[in-house]
Amino acid sequence: MTQRELINLGDNGEWRALSSLDMVGDTVYFTAAYDGEELGHAVDVTDTARAGRANSAAFKSLVGKWDLGSGSAASVLGRFNGLKLEGISVVVAAADAPDGATRLLLASDDEALGCMVAEVKVVQKANGEDTIEHGVVFRNIGAGASQRNETVQVKHWGASGLCAFAAVRT
Repeated sequence: MTQRELINLGDNGEWRALSSLDMVGDTVYFTAAYDGEELGHAVDVTDTARAGRANSAAFKSLVGKWDLGSGSAASVLGRFNGLKLEGISVVVAAADAPDGATRLLLASDDEALGCMVAEVKVVQKANGEDTIEHGVVFRNIGAGASQRNETVQVKHWGASGLCAFAAVRT
């Protein structure tokens, strides 16, 4: 086993270098997050789209990729303001996808704002670098859960990790 160091790709040392991860072969997909609430940034619970100044200052995240087999440095696939991504799972690996594109499930834990999820597609830019395809739509899964169960408060839970599984019929 070889030990490797993951460099913090966040904007400064206040970021968590690693919030969640999933692997396919030698490739690690991961999230890193900045939790500004811990530093006194208040969230705006009326900003459910996470587009306002307060929530963009409170939470920031990035999605990264690290190829352990090649020895290359980790790279950023995408950045998201207003979200604290703490869950990632590979839905489909590139080798298994009909279009050859990896798909990831991302989930946030935005404290009083609730939990947002999105499936994103990893595509290649013209220069050969991987990136997350534009137009990602996050959905608030807390709202739906709260509508079906009145004991669940809409904006007081979130994902703190995901786990992929495969259903097997016998």
